[in-house]
Amino acid sequence: MAYLGEGGIFSSLPPETTAGNSTDACIDGASTCNPSTCTPSTCTIPPCDTVICNPAPGPEPDPVPDPDPEPVPDPDPNPCIPWQPGCPIEPPPLPDLVPVNLSLNASDVHWGEDLIVRNRVHNQGLADADPSRTGYYLSIDADIDPTGDILLNTQQVEAVLADQTVPPYSTTPFQTVVTLPAKPPQGFQAATQVYIGVYVDDTAFVAESNENNNDAAIPVHIVQLPDLIPIEVSLNRYSREWGQRVKVRHRVTNQGEGVPILPAWATTCRSTRI
Repeated sequence: MAYLGEGGIFSSLPPETTAGNSTDACIDGASTCNPSTCTPSTCTIPPCDTVICNPAPGPEPDPVPDPDPEPVPDPDPNPCIPWQPGCPIEPPPLPDLVPVNLSLNASDVHWGEDLIVRNRVHNQGLADADPSRTGYYLSIDADIDPTGDILLNTQQVEAVLADQTVPPYSTTPFQTVVTLPAKPPQGFQAATQVYIGVYVDDTAFVAESNENNNDAAIPVHIVQLPDLIPIEVSLNRYSREWGQRVKVRHRVTNQGEGVPILPAWATTCRSTRI
């Protein structure tokens, strides 16, 4: 390809000319293309007519204001909280975990005894619930309070879908072993009835639509056990040879609360061979 310009016909563009895309433009009427001085124009004089002229980069133009902007509402100085009476704000759907099918393997227990607690966790809310923990508590009343009652054991619960139950009714429920304290805790000394309760999501990890229905409890009767000890132990002779009989005298007293069923010989003298 040949190019016509001042001074004759050229077989190629002059060195200062750039063919193809360029971030600069050329000056119409110039005899040569100088990229550093070009401005946007239609170039008709060779060799500038072979340069594709693009506008040099410049500052962004100011945005055109919207002739009809959306009004910005003033913030509510006293916003209400969803779920409160009279608040028009629609609350988001949340799960609602509740304990169901609570039962025990015994109704009469004594201190230090093991119990098996059976239960399930149901989600009666409108959203799925993340995994949570269920706590098993000893309480003096039927109102289970994780901050004040005695924690006996825990059970990890998987995620519960909305309107679903874990474990499903087609399977075995949770079976959690709890052990009562060996002696009555503070505040339980005179109790003849206590409560074994469950509290689902006792760490408050799951945000629920109702946080006041997470517990359930069953009363159990405390059986007072006897505590037998020997007293007044004595021998009829304190010097004997091997193979001779010695009478051992003793009595048994009950320092516990329960009434023992004692055999006939329990409060009589006994003799034995040593």
